[in-house]
Amino acid sequence: MRTTHSAALLLLVAAFIFSAAICRAVTYTPTIFTDPPLSGGVNSANGVITGGAGSGQVSLRSAVIASNANGVGADIITLGTGTYLLSISSGGTAENAAMSGDLDINGSLTINGNGSANTIVSTNYDSTCGDGKVFGVNQTGGFSGLTVSFNGLTIQNGFNNGANFVGTFFNAQSRRRRECG
Repeated sequence: MRTTHSAALLLLVAAFIFSAAICRAVTYTPTIFTDPPLSGGVNSANGVITGGAGSGQVSLRSAVIASNANGVGADIITLGTGTYLLSISSGGTAENAAMSGDLDINGSLTINGNGSANTIVSTNYDSTCGDGKVFGVNQTGGFSGLTVSFNGLTIQNGFNNGANFVGTFFNAQSRRRRECG
């Protein structure tokens, strides 16, 4: 009887460890198209903005920040139909946590849209905005083995000053001048 209980307990522990490893990946679904300031922070478990103008909502920026905080697992961000406009300028300050400027991706992530004609990720940045790419992947070089993919979306209107980059970046620069938000 004792052997049966030990085997059952061992099986239960193994199942728990296996499910914990699988459950680390999270799917985030932004609920707003705007890019409100994150003065209150972001709940790293679900991407919900915890204060300020976007309180209680999930923006594309807050979803990327939460995914970066999640660490282990290939997370997914599912975007709906519409234009997600990035407007929080870095003002020339270098940071690689997605809090301003481009969306810094520091973990494995898939971003799925609803078709390239239907889902757009854009900025209102120009050369005076500092770090104005749309996405930056592993820009510090400190995150190895990342897998990042974009499906069914258009990336447009970023600006890149070309300085101090280690990783991959996506800027899709437009020729129109845009004012910093």
